[in-house]
Amino acid sequence: MTTVKIRYANRGSESRLALRRQTILREKGRRQASRGPAYMFNDHSTSLSLEEERFLDAAEYGNIPVVRKMLEECPSLNVNCVDYMGQNALQLAVANEHLEITELLLKKENLARVGDALLLAISKGYVRIVEAILSHPAFAEGKRLALSPSQSELQHDDFYAYDEDGTRFSHDVTPIILAAHCHEYEIVHTLLRKGARIDRPHDYFCKCSECNQKQKHDSFSHSRSRINAYKGLASPAYLSLSSEDPVMTALELSNELAVLANIEKEFKNDYKKLSMQCKDFVVGLLDLCRNTEEVEAILNGDVEMSHNNGEHGRPSLSRLKLAIKYEVKKFVAHPNCQQQLLSIWYENLSGLRQQTMAVKFLVVLAVAVGLPFLSMAYWIAPCSKLGRIMRGPFMKFVAHAASFTIFLGLLVMNAADRFDGTKLRPNETTDNIISEGLYAIAVVLSFSRIAYILPANESFGPLQISLGRTVKDIFKFMVIFIMVFVAFMIGMFNLYSYYLGAKQNEAFTTIIDEARESIKIMKRLIKRYVLKAQIDKESDEVNEDYNKENLEFLTVTFTKASAANLNAVVQKATSMQAIISSVYLESSLSRCRKAFQTEKDHINNVHASRTSEEGHKTRVCTPQKQNPSDPELQPVRNVHSAPAHTDCERNGQT
Repeated sequence: MTTVKIRYANRGSESRLALRRQTILREKGRRQASRGPAYMFNDHSTSLSLEEERFLDAAEYGNIPVVRKMLEECPSLNVNCVDYMGQNALQLAVANEHLEITELLLKKENLARVGDALLLAISKGYVRIVEAILSHPAFAEGKRLALSPSQSELQHDDFYAYDEDGTRFSHDVTPIILAAHCHEYEIVHTLLRKGARIDRPHDYFCKCSECNQKQKHDSFSHSRSRINAYKGLASPAYLSLSSEDPVMTALELSNELAVLANIEKEFKNDYKKLSMQCKDFVVGLLDLCRNTEEVEAILNGDVEMSHNNGEHGRPSLSRLKLAIKYEVKKFVAHPNCQQQLLSIWYENLSGLRQQTMAVKFLVVLAVAVGLPFLSMAYWIAPCSKLGRIMRGPFMKFVAHAASFTIFLGLLVMNAADRFDGTKLRPNETTDNIISEGLYAIAVVLSFSRIAYILPANESFGPLQISLGRTVKDIFKFMVIFIMVFVAFMIGMFNLYSYYLGAKQNEAFTTIIDEARESIKIMKRLIKRYVLKAQIDKESDEVNEDYNKENLEFLTVTFTKASAANLNAVVQKATSMQAIISSVYLESSLSRCRKAFQTEKDHINNVHASRTSEEGHKTRVCTPQKQNPSDPELQPVRNVHSAPAHTDCERNGQT
C-alpha cells in the first residue's frame, strides 16, 4: 500500500513537471510570436552556440541549478551574450524577477548593462533586486547613480544600454528620477542613502554654457529633461523623504511650476498637472493629521520657532500664510486647517462659539456701544483679563468694524448737515472747489472700504468675489466688442467714402426744406406766367383793345392768384412756427414779397410803355432799362429784349 502511494506521488510529480514544461514552452512561443518578425531579421539568433542558448533560457526561466553549474563549470562561457532581442542573461533574469540568478550573475566580473537592469528593476518595483544590484562594485562610489543614459553614452559606456540601439528609458532619466516617477518609496529611500539626488533644473532664462549647448543641440530633449526632473521633484515619494520641511518645499515647488506653466505654453498642461500634484500632496498631509499638535506642525513648520516668533505667544502660521500667498485654496479650505483657525479666532472666547446668533449679536452691539470705555480699559491694563479678551482676533475685528461703522455714520450726518445747517456763501475760489472735490473722493473711498469687511460673511463674501470676476469678464468682452465694432466701422467707411463729396437733393426731406422748395416753385410759376403774358400780347397785334383787356385781365388774375399762393405759403409757414426758426421764415417771406413786387412793377411798366407807345408815331427802339444785378429778373429782361427788336424792325419797315 505504501509502495502504491509512492508510485502515485511520483506519477503526480512527473505529470506536474510535464505540465510546467509545456506551460513554459507555450509562454516562450507566445513571447517569440509577440516579438514578431524581429527574430527573422536579427542575425544574433544564428550566432549563438547551443551552450549560450541553454544559458539564456535557464536565466530567463529561473533554472538556478543550470545557471550555477554553467557559471562554475564553463569558464569560457560569455555571460554577456544576447538573444535575438538583444538582451543578456542579467536583463532576462531581472525582467522575470529571478533574484537568485541575478545574485549569481552579479558575482561575475566584466558584467555589462548593469545600469539597464537597475532601471528595469526600479520600473517594476523589485526592491530586493534593486538592493542586490546596488551592492555591485559599479555603484560603490555612487557616481553611476548621478549619471543618466545620455551622459553614459557620451563616455562610450553601455552601462545603461538596453541593446545596440541604446536605452529603453528616457536618455535623461537617472535611477532616482525613475524611482520618483514610479512612486517607489522604498527604492527612493535606498537610493537617497546611497547619495543619489535630483538636481533642480536651471532657470528657464538661464544663459550658461551648458543650457545654451543643450538648447542648440536639441531643444525638445532639453525641455523634456526639465519636465522629467520636475516630475521627479514633485513626486510625493521624493518630497516626503528628501526634504526636512516637505510642506514648504511642496508649496514653493507648486508656485514655481505654476510660473513655468505660463512661460512654456507648449508644456502648460504638464506643468499644471505637476503643480496640482504638489498641492494634493500638502492636502494629503493634512488628511493624515490625528491631533492638534500635528496640525500645528504642518501649519507652522517648526513648532518651537513658531511659538517664539508669533505675536503674544500665538502660532505664526507661516506655512498657512505661504499657502495663501501661492493661492493653494484646497490647503486653506481644508477642514483641519479651518478648525485650527477658528480656535485661534475665538481665543479667550471659546464659549462664544457655541452660543446662538442672538447672543453673538448682543455681544457685538455691546462692544460697539462700549468701545470707548473698552479702549480706555485696554490702554490702562493691557495684561488684565479684559485686556487679553480685547487682544483676541474676534474682538479686534468687532472693534474695527464698529469704529468704521461709526465713522461712516458721522460722514452721513455731515452730509445731512449741509442741507439743514446754516447757509454759507458758495465756494468761489479754486482752493475751496478743489478741497470739496477731494473730500467727495475721500467719502466715496471710505464707503468702498466695506469691501474689506464683506468677505468675512459667508453670504456676501462669495457674491462679492463672483461680482469681481464678472467685471473682469465684462472687460474682456468689451475688448472683443470694440474690435468687432471698429472692424465694421472701417468697413462701412470704405464702402461709403466714395460718396463723400457727392451732393444730394434734400427737397421735401424736412419741413424747412419743404418751405424752401415751395418758394422756389412759386418763383418759377411767376416767371412762367409773366413770359406767357408778354408773348400773347405781342403776338396778337390785330386787336389792340382785346390785347389791353386781356392784359389787364391777366394782370388782375395773376395778382390774385399770386396773392392767394403767397397767403397760402404764409399760412403754412405760420402753422410751422413751433418747429421752424422764425428768423429763417421771415427772411424767406421777405425775399418772396420782394420778388413778387418786382415782377408786379415790371408788368405795370410794360403796360405803361405799351400805352405811351400807342400815342406816338415813332416807337422808341431802346428797350426798358432794368437792373442787371437782379438775378431773378435776368430771364425776363432777355425775353423783353427780343420783342423790342421786333418792334423796331416793324417800325423800320413801316
